[in-house]
Amino acid sequence: MNLIRIITQSTGLYVLNGVALAIIMYAFKSLHKKISLEWEADKKQTKAMTQGVKAILYFRICKEGERIINDGYITRDEIRDLQFFVDAYQGLGGNGVAKKLYNECMKLPIKECTRDKVKN
Repeated sequence: MNLIRIITQSTGLYVLNGVALAIIMYAFKSLHKKISLEWEADKKQTKAMTQGVKAILYFRICKEGERIINDGYITRDEIRDLQFFVDAYQGLGGNGVAKKLYNECMKLPIKECTRDKVKN
């Protein structure tokens, strides 16, 4: 009789453990799915922000570069700023168009001044 009671209790524990494990696995699966969906949404948002920043940098490099080339000279501050923009742009996967414009600007004569107080 004792043996039958022990076997019955042991079987009940196995069933209980199995049910508990199934509930835990379901919870983890649901959590994993939720986290995966959030991660995908974050990934899309990050990509969009990266593309936006890259577009702004590209626009700024082109506008500044064209203005500098039209002026026919570049200041040390402008060299520093353009280098900063180009490095950030390329770090985001930008193409060589901005670097080409930067290189054209670097060929110009350097004026020792700030843009608002040009010394010839």
